[in-house]
Amino acid sequence: MATVQNVTINGYAKDQDGAVSQFGSLFAKLAARLSVWNEERKTRHELEQLTNAQLRDIGIYRSDIPAVARGVFEGRRG
Repeated sequence: MATVQNVTINGYAKDQDGAVSQFGSLFAKLAARLSVWNEERKTRHELEQLTNAQLRDIGIYRSDIPAVARGVFEGRRG
């Protein structure tokens, strides 16, 4: 039985270990991004359950929820 030693992907020669390594890296990045997305989703859901008065108590408005969930909210000035 013959085995393939080199594979060409998008015009670039890759050995089998390199192709597997790239797939593993891609999978790890995808898994990490899904994990971040899920945490953001859970944060949004929890904050959306609060009343406007409760949100004001912690210093945010309902419109700030997406930024808070993404971790880019810098707070209100004023």
